[in-house]
Amino acid sequence: MYLGLKPAVAVVTSAEWDHPDFFPTDADLLASFRKFIGNIQPDGTLIINTDDWRTQALVSTRPTGTLVTYGYNKRADAFIHNLEVRKDKRLHFDVYVKTPLPVLKAHFALQLMGRHNAANALAAALAADAPLRCVDAEREARVTARIDRAKADGDTRGGSFGVIV
Repeated sequence: MYLGLKPAVAVVTSAEWDHPDFFPTDADLLASFRKFIGNIQPDGTLIINTDDWRTQALVSTRPTGTLVTYGYNKRADAFIHNLEVRKDKRLHFDVYVKTPLPVLKAHFALQLMGRHNAANALAAALAADAPLRCVDAEREARVTARIDRAKADGDTRGGSFGVIV
């Protein structure tokens, strides 16, 4: 099913060999992930957790587009640090992004416990940010100019949740 997808943004959180009935060997599992990664749109983004040896093995699979690594490993592009449960009974952690030196980018406070939930929250934030990183300045200027013209002309189509189109 997932091998039929052609995503613009894909997140690989882990590559556990948990379906030996479908993937008889570890190599079969990794081959399936490589096919999926090959289906990502050429200008798309692969976001991959490098805390697992299998996902680390997949990093070199991405031939084009953007590759963003994340996890607890300080060599990742975005990594989790200072993970702790505080008095408010939330899981707190900081996210650092390498630019080229690690820079504090965000602080998270989750109601969900567990290292895997912190990693998944970071992956979701990176995935939400991925389309924004794909917009070049020239394209952004053209879109902004169209929006400004539509506002000036009063050419609105409708709106929802505070967004006017």
